Amino acid sequence: MFSGQDSEIGQAKSAMINAREKLILEMRIITKMDLVLTMLNGFLITGVVGLAIWLWVGGHATAGMVAAASALVLRLNAMIGWIMWAVTGLFRELGVVREGMETIAQPIELVDAPDAKPLELFRSKIDFRSVTHRYGRDNGGLDCLDLTINHGEKVGLVGRSGAGKSTLVKLLLRLYDTESGQILIDDQDIAQVTQDSLRNHIGMVQQDSSLLHRSIRENIGYGRSGASDAENALAAARAHATDFIAELVDKDGKT
Repeated sequence: MFSGQDSEIGQAKSAMINAREKLILEMRIITKMDLVLTMLNGFLITGVVGLAIWLWVGGHATAGMVAAASALVLRLNAMIGWIMWAVTGLFRELGVVREGMETIAQPIELVDAPDAKPLELFRSKIDFRSVTHRYGRDNGGLDCLDLTINHGEKVGLVGRSGAGKSTLVKLLLRLYDTESGQILIDDQDIAQVTQDSLRNHIGMVQQDSSLLHRSIRENIGYGRSGASDAENALAAARAHATDFIAELVDKDGKT
């Protein structure tokens, strides 16, 4: 679509070279480990079997003892390689878990006010009063925005990329707190109401849609717990999704 084939090939080549260099480094480490383990295994087999034969020759051990010692050391030799790969895989997975925890274990900084109350709607009037939010930068974003949206009004936000259109919606949903100014719904500061009650009163349709890994019924009724099948069916019909749903097949092969 953007005729950027050369750029994409360059990016792919760079990524492949980087992955190849990392793989070479990993394989060098594994080769050294294999070499050391092979040498240790050789010394182990030679030492144990040699000692067993020496004891047998001297009459201090039976042939069965020599056979048992040889079998055990050979079995241990076979298991050492498997143990090495198992330990390598364990540390690899521990690294993946640690990286994941760095993402999902971040403390939640945006919390409800200590005396937050549920939002109560009367006229559904929205007021943005001197709202400023620049994501910590010195420019861009919203700067002292004043906007009033009355009940029943339809407002379109138009502007260049980065002008703050998406930021305005995120602030209204209180995904971020304003750096200065207030956002009020029916004269109630959204920073002083519970986040659940705020978002429960706002319906949002994003540009990109996706299905959760759940049933269609649960997807439709996600924003309204306790919805009946009739209400879910009505919502599907209004979304013109009835034909799409009818074509779906569940895990048992049933439509």
